[in-house]
Parts: sequence; structure tokens; C-alpha cells
Amino acid sequence: MSFKAMTWAASVKTPTSTQKLILLLLADRAGDDNTCFPSLKRISNDACVSRRCVIENIKKLASNGFIAVEKRTIEAEETGTIYNKSNLYLLNVGSYPLGDSDADYLVVNSGNQGGEAGSLGGEAGSLGVVNEVHPNQSVESVMESVKEPMSDSDESSCSDFQNRTNQSPHPKDVSAQGKKQKGPPPWEEVEKWATKWAADNSKSKQAVLRQARAAFDAYTRNMKTLGARTWKDSHGNTVKIWKTKIVNNWFKEEQLSPSQGGQKINAVEFM
Repeated sequence: MSFKAMTWAASVKTPTSTQKLILLLLADRAGDDNTCFPSLKRISNDACVSRRCVIENIKKLASNGFIAVEKRTIEAEETGTIYNKSNLYLLNVGSYPLGDSDADYLVVNSGNQGGEAGSLGGEAGSLGVVNEVHPNQSVESVMESVKEPMSDSDESSCSDFQNRTNQSPHPKDVSAQGKKQKGPPPWEEVEKWATKWAADNSKSKQAVLRQARAAFDAYTRNMKTLGARTWKDSHGNTVKIWKTKIVNNWFKEEQLSPSQGGQKINAVEFM
């Protein structure tokens, strides 16, 4: 989370409370470069509104100059199919499209402050990123500016969404609900699969296991060399569907031929 982005998002004025909430959620996930890429489903769950509501309000935030949106895609290595990824959001931190009267008493925490403002680090420390108050403002006014109440329409939308999804609007651990990156399979799993593949395709078990082990060792070696958490081929690309990759690149007819006398073919070009 970027303190600067959160402070800015809390201070700017937005046309509706829903836009304010979504902007705060984006700021909460932004890094030091003021960018983030949560999915629409994640924003919908966190904001307790429908997916369509999220899309409409993100468009409004972008048109009003609060954020910039970049669409992202990814190409499947095996099939070449293009898939959509979550959008990349850039928060225009420092800009105040609708006026900046709320920003004159909110600053980013830059260390312990002396005098009366420094007392916020103690009893009022729950204010988080707010560490200094404008001379003409009280601590209560700062809290009110951050905790803007939701409108009746927003509360109704939240209630309807909760009834449809039966999910909590405030997940205890947001990060734990994301997709976990799956590591490479153990050799035992590869060996079991390769043995079954050899039987199903009437191939020499010895030759198939030899090639499967060569693929396992090569992908594991590439992964360790690159310091990655998943298998990598000789080009540094992630091995996503490893069974298909091994069959296509390591189980070719000439590689499993009995004429090889049980010697492993140099298959660097197939890795």
C-alpha cells in the first residue's frame, strides 16, 4: 500500500460515495508507482457492489481524471489464444479534478512530528497515514473526511449484492483469496503419469521414463538458474501445461526409438 496514494484518495472530492470507495480500494492496493491491477471481481467483493457497478464507476473515475486504465492481455504459449488479464490502474496522485479543499489538512506521514501534531502518533495513532492536521482543523474533521457515509442507493446496492453472493463485504484476509502460484510437480507425479502414458500409447516404458526424467531435470535446472518458482524451458518461458509440453517436445518418435539403445537423445532444442 502506498501512503501517498491513500492520503490523496482520502482527500480528493469525487462525485459519488461509490466512486470514492472504489478509489480508496485502488489506492489501498497501489504500490510506490501508484499502479495496481486488482480484478473486477475483487473490487466488486471488497466494495460490496455489483460487477456492473464497478465497471461504470471506474469509467467515471477515468473520465473525470482520477485514474487511467490500461487493458492487458496474455497469449497462451501452447495454443496462441489471447486472454484478457485484469486492467492496470494508474492513480493520478496529486491531481484534484473537482477541487482540492479537502487536501489542505491531509499530509503523508514523513516521520515523527513535534508539537501538538506529533501527539497524533500516540493516542490518535489510529488515523494511520494522517500524521499532521491543518491549524484550523481538528482531528475529528480529518476522520470525518475519510469516513464519508454511503448513500441510501449505495447501501441498497450493497444489500442486494450480499443476498446474491452470500459473501462477507469485508474479507479478513484479502491476499489469501488470490490465486496461489502452483509450483512444479514432483518426480513421483511425473513418473506415474509417464508410466501410464507409455502403457496407453504402447511405447517403451524405459524410453518414456528416460525422456520424462530428462525433461524433469532440464526444466528444474532452468527454474533454479533463473531463480523462478515454476518450471522454465530453454527460452526462459514458463512451462504452463507440462504434460503437453513433455509429450510434444520430449516424446517424439525418434526420441523413443529402440534403435537408440537406451541412450538419451540430446534434446536441448526441445526443452
